[in-house]
Amino acid sequence: MRMLDGRGSRQLRRRILIYAFCFLLIVGFAALSVSEMDVAAQSSEITPNGTIPGLFPEPLRARVTFLHAAPFATPVGATAIDICDQEDQVIGDMTGIVFQQVELLVIDPGAYRWKAAMSGSSCVDLVLELPELRLAPGSQTLVVITGDRADYPIDSIVTTLNPGGGFWHLPIIIVDPE
Repeated sequence: MRMLDGRGSRQLRRRILIYAFCFLLIVGFAALSVSEMDVAAQSSEITPNGTIPGLFPEPLRARVTFLHAAPFATPVGATAIDICDQEDQVIGDMTGIVFQQVELLVIDPGAYRWKAAMSGSSCVDLVLELPELRLAPGSQTLVVITGDRADYPIDSIVTTLNPGGGFWHLPIIIVDPE
C-alpha cells in the first residue's frame, strides 16, 4: 500500500473536487433542461423545449397516429371530429376525421394537451379531452378514440409504439495531470 505525501494528498483532493464539480454541473444542467421543457410546454408563445419551429430534422420529429374508432352517430359523416389544442385551434390537418379513419400528425417533440371536438364547431363542441402527451424526439404514439355514447362512453386509448430518445449533453473536461 502506498502512502500519500503532502503533494499526492493535494492532487487527490484536487481531483475529487474537480469530479464533484463536474457531477454537480451535469446534474444542474439536467435539472435546468427539464425545467425549461416544462416552462416551454406551458407557454403558448414559446415552442416546446424552447426551440425555433421547424428546426427538428424529420427523423427526430414525433409522430402521433390518430385512429377514430368511435361509431357514436349515423351516418358515418356525422362522426367527424377535429383534434384541437388548448387555444381551440385545429392542429394541422386534423379536421373532419370520421369513424374508421386514420390520420398521422408529425410534430416537434414536447408536451401537448389536446382535445377532440365535433368537426366544424370551432373546437367548442367537446367530444373528449385527451390525456397529456409528452412526445420525445423520434417517438411514435397511437391515439385511439373509442366508444359509442350508448353502451360505452367516448374514451381514448393511448399507447407508445416507439418511445424515441432523449439527448444527453455532457461537458468535455480536460484534467491536467499536474
